[in-house]
Amino acid sequence: MVLQQNKVIAPWLALLTIFHTSAVVLPASLIALALELINHVTGRSRRLLTAKPIPRKIVITGAASGIGENVALRYATDRKYKGPGGGLHLILLDLNEQRLATVAEACKQNGAKVETKVIDVTDADSMNDYLLDVDDRVGGIDLVWANAGVVATMAGTPTASGKRESTLKQRLDLVIKVNGMGVLNTITPLLDRFKERKQGHLAITASLASFFIFPQVTGYSVSKRMVYRLGRDLSVVLKPYNIDVTVICPGFVDTPLVQDASKNLPDNQKIPFQLNVGSAGQVVKRALDERQEVLMFPWFTVIGSYLMNITPDWLVNWIWRKSSGFTWDTSG
Repeated sequence: MVLQQNKVIAPWLALLTIFHTSAVVLPASLIALALELINHVTGRSRRLLTAKPIPRKIVITGAASGIGENVALRYATDRKYKGPGGGLHLILLDLNEQRLATVAEACKQNGAKVETKVIDVTDADSMNDYLLDVDDRVGGIDLVWANAGVVATMAGTPTASGKRESTLKQRLDLVIKVNGMGVLNTITPLLDRFKERKQGHLAITASLASFFIFPQVTGYSVSKRMVYRLGRDLSVVLKPYNIDVTVICPGFVDTPLVQDASKNLPDNQKIPFQLNVGSAGQVVKRALDERQEVLMFPWFTVIGSYLMNITPDWLVNWIWRKSSGFTWDTSG
């Protein structure tokens, strides 16, 4: 019965999509393009147009590697923080103590004041206590970026005995706790204080994997879809308090996280279309400076994600089954 209903409604959905694209999406996109061109020609940024204060006290989780590390270094070398009144204070959080210390030292050498904390973002009480304490000590945080994330594949990781080192549930638990609850534990402690101050900026690292079927890393896609929707909803409900929310949706970036995801692909396959971390950090830093609501990049992966998202599920499923090259590990 449901299948029959789907067959009947499918043509109408196709017509509705065409109408909506022509009447709403295309005009809105052209307006956005025109505004972007005007800003580019006049040399103005969105941050200047919105007259938002420059963030000087910044919290970044997942700061020991990847995009988090690169953006932290970009803040430290940003010329607007140099000289009298610069006052950049970076609060860098991660579990990797050695790497975190290396990043902190590099930022300090460029003139930034840096505080580090080895902390687990899934520990709600520790995150709440620490963020409230650091907010008191520095005189008010300006930007909190929930960037920490992990990935686990459906292929699992065989041990020397041939057994998997973890069950499906264990892998999904880890990914959803870090990528989902870890974001909540990062952005919620200071919400009331941001509202009282009538200013603040929250940033969340989601992923383009939020928008299409990606069974190799199913827990990752689920968790990133969760925080994408969270960020988009918060951008609406927090706007009356002058609190901005930026949701960052990278494609494949050559970071330790993506390298971990590729370890279990068959025949030593590499994840395609990877962007180097320097280029990723550059666009993310700009999006944070301009307080963009959503950042999706790189453009070629965005297009691929969009096309896959509007492709019928049965066809996408068939493509994945035929092209995956390995058997899914769903044990446990």
